[in-house]
Amino acid sequence: RARLASEQADRVAMLNAERRRELAPVSLLELVLARVCRQITGILETLPIQLRRQSTALTTEDLALIEREIVKVRNLAASVELKLTEDEDGSFGDPQSDPLRAEAA
Repeated sequence: RARLASEQADRVAMLNAERRRELAPVSLLELVLARVCRQITGILETLPIQLRRQSTALTTEDLALIEREIVKVRNLAASVELKLTEDEDGSFGDPQSDPLRAEAA
């Protein structure tokens, strides 16, 4: 009975958190992230063209470097996977397999 009561209390707490917008379904988060990533990619891909038009100081090599870095970022973003395992420090995922967290560590 105590276990059932605890589970019911957890369910009600989660529903309340959703109503307060403290929690969101993973599928909704994935959709929002995908939309934002598409917008960011569009902006990043036009950046070399805009720089070429607005700057006479940048060389072809400079622009090629910028394009290569944009490709790296785009590939990194495309390889991101949602990891739903919580680490001891309260963060999610494995810093060894996460290039962004590995650089910060």
